Amino acid sequence: MCTVRTERSEAARLAWGRLYGIVLMAVAVGLVVDATLRVGALHQILAGLVVISGFGGMLLWVRSNRVALSVADTCDCAAEHLRIRVVESRPTTPRRLGREIEIPALVAGSR
Repeated sequence: MCTVRTERSEAARLAWGRLYGIVLMAVAVGLVVDATLRVGALHQILAGLVVISGFGGMLLWVRSNRVALSVADTCDCAAEHLRIRVVESRPTTPRRLGREIEIPALVAGSR
């Protein structure tokens, strides 16, 4: 593939400021929890919640910027090298057994 890159459109721009804000908020809240509560179960629970919410925020950032991340990862000539493989399926036919089994027809008056 080529390594030539041109300026991307503004629609596919990454929101780095939001990611920095998420990380700074998680660090700030973590520092506040550490400064106010030194020991105890509440400190452990709040510290865990801060870490989980920080990673959750980063996950949401990645999901909301997935198109921009994909565009930033590809070069401009990627469309020329893209190959799409189409596999057509044939209708399935039932497999025949080794021998045929006849099923007698039910007749309404044969009781």
